[in-house]
Amino acid sequence: MSDKITDLKDNSNILILNGTNYSEWYWRTKIYLQSKDLLDVCLNSIPAEATPTAINKWKKASCDAVSFISSKINPSVFIEVVDDETMEDAHLIWEKINEQYASKTAINCGRVVMNWVSIAYKGNLEEFIKKCRQSLVDIASVKIKIPPDVLSYLILGKLCDHTSMYHLADSLAMSAKATENPSNTLNPLQNYARHLESKH
Repeated sequence: MSDKITDLKDNSNILILNGTNYSEWYWRTKIYLQSKDLLDVCLNSIPAEATPTAINKWKKASCDAVSFISSKINPSVFIEVVDDETMEDAHLIWEKINEQYASKTAINCGRVVMNWVSIAYKGNLEEFIKKCRQSLVDIASVKIKIPPDVLSYLILGKLCDHTSMYHLADSLAMSAKATENPSNTLNPLQNYARHLESKH
């Protein structure tokens, strides 16, 4: 086995996909594959006009990607997504996993939206931010289209009912930059949470 595959399989930062942790698994795996120049073979089929040299290079990268992906899924997921075709094609196995676990069905989208709506600030800002970030990953994974500035205002709206957070939330709501997207909203909240923590 090549050193590259050994390096991939030894990576401990990638979760094992178990069917319930798809969102985090997807983003961590995608980032890692990209860092190893293996993401392209997962997202695209081999070009029809590829030269023999390019085909061999693509097949090698595809095998490397399949080897890594198959090492990061549990036995039940493996049975569902690996077959004679997908075991030799990174694009096919990547698509099959996405179709299986990121389905845009009404039930899945509904679950993601309900999880988002249920997030409430209960006095622990760090925990609130963590839940918001995770829910935003879920929203992105099922491709629910919500304008980023609307998500920002929804985050701030969850804080406005609390006296201790009202003035900060109101101040951020008046900032065009802070309400441009959820990250710009959550980052200053994260800084404020760290400031509070440093005072204890």
